Amino acid sequence: MQPITSDQIPAEFFNVKYNGKQIPGSDLSIYQSGSNCQLFAYSLLSHFGFEVPPFRSSNLWEDEKFTERVDSLQPLDVLLYHNKLSSWGAHVGLYLGNGQVVHLSVENEYPVIQSHDSMNEIKKYQYFIGAKRLKNLKA
Repeated sequence: MQPITSDQIPAEFFNVKYNGKQIPGSDLSIYQSGSNCQLFAYSLLSHFGFEVPPFRSSNLWEDEKFTERVDSLQPLDVLLYHNKLSSWGAHVGLYLGNGQVVHLSVENEYPVIQSHDSMNEIKKYQYFIGAKRLKNLKA
């Protein structure tokens, strides 16, 4: 799968404001009501034609029906980061390829693209829990 560039992500995604109360399963539009990190990543996956059940991070990590754990990253893998070695409450980003991750966080308020390696430099995301790939998203 080819890397995803920022110009392939519709501009309105970069205007989504962080809202920790907007979680997977919310019926409100992320464009009007904001989003947490998980809902943002799942909405972006949906834009590219892939659906994810409304998992919270620990549910996503435990799931084996819709996703699988992977060691080598490819575009549209869901990445989990945390300040401890636990998937419960982990931060979620979406891998774009070429070492880049797009994610929405309270600290940045709006989505940003940054390197996967630099995520671990942020104390809150110092542990890379791992990557999940949708089973219907094979290279």
